[in-house]
Amino acid sequence: MPDLFSILEPVIASGMETRKIDLKREVDLSDKPHAAKFAKIVSAMANTPGGAAYIVIGVQDHKERTSSDPHDYVVGFDPDQADDFQRQMQQALHNNLEPVPMAEFRSVIHPLAGKYLGVVQIARSFNRPHRLKRASGEIEPGVYVKRGSEMMLANADEVEAMRAASQDSRLILNFARPFTHTQLLQLQGLLGALPEVVDLPGTPVQFIDDRPLTEQVVDLLDNAGLTLEERTSLHFIINPPGLASAASAVLAEMHGRCGHFPHVSRMTPSPEDRSVYSVVEIVMLQNIRDTARARATRP
Repeated sequence: MPDLFSILEPVIASGMETRKIDLKREVDLSDKPHAAKFAKIVSAMANTPGGAAYIVIGVQDHKERTSSDPHDYVVGFDPDQADDFQRQMQQALHNNLEPVPMAEFRSVIHPLAGKYLGVVQIARSFNRPHRLKRASGEIEPGVYVKRGSEMMLANADEVEAMRAASQDSRLILNFARPFTHTQLLQLQGLLGALPEVVDLPGTPVQFIDDRPLTEQVVDLLDNAGLTLEERTSLHFIINPPGLASAASAVLAEMHGRCGHFPHVSRMTPSPEDRSVYSVVEIVMLQNIRDTARARATRP
């Protein structure tokens, strides 16, 4: 299991928040509106598909930075305030969320800046959706998720997927057009559970002709915001981009990051309407690779 700082370090260094890691210079829980805002963030991160989520306190994000020196953008968190923050945090979550996600407060030292950081670690939830119970100021009640670095109200398919997801559900990385409701139900039939989908930024993904394909694929997967913990603990299904060479590069990059091949969704045109595609199979690439390897070693 990777240590906490190694999970957070790429996002802290870049200042670019992801769907599972948020950066805050500070967190104010001194009154009800601020507590509700914090609870909304925690609920959105707990509801978002994938592994554990983290709110890092004491770091400027990329919009606030004037320097790439961690001594400047790491402002730190006073460890003497940890007990008070833990108490205020739990009070904010219990007052504003239903059900309350599992969250704990931890602290780590930034090795270069030499300062403590506060970390709210939100466990992967199997009790979703977590709902903000009441309005507070400009914040409206409801079920929130993170898409990239943005928080927004979940749509009906996302809420249904949260309710149906189980501990062994796969996570789909979608490089193509967003799945239709019918296609999600087809995936449910193949997988035995309604899948959770992470749409890559800008789906369907477009590739630029005059830029190396490998660079574009690396950027795409970096922007997916998958933590080291997720890459080592979750099983991925890829809905690949339509360009064959790009799909091959994506699979090679995922193998390198995860240590094995992902599954791939296969779509075929409907016999009744060739413009409509149906999900017909989950192709298990690692099984194909292992079987081929066994054949190749036979005399």
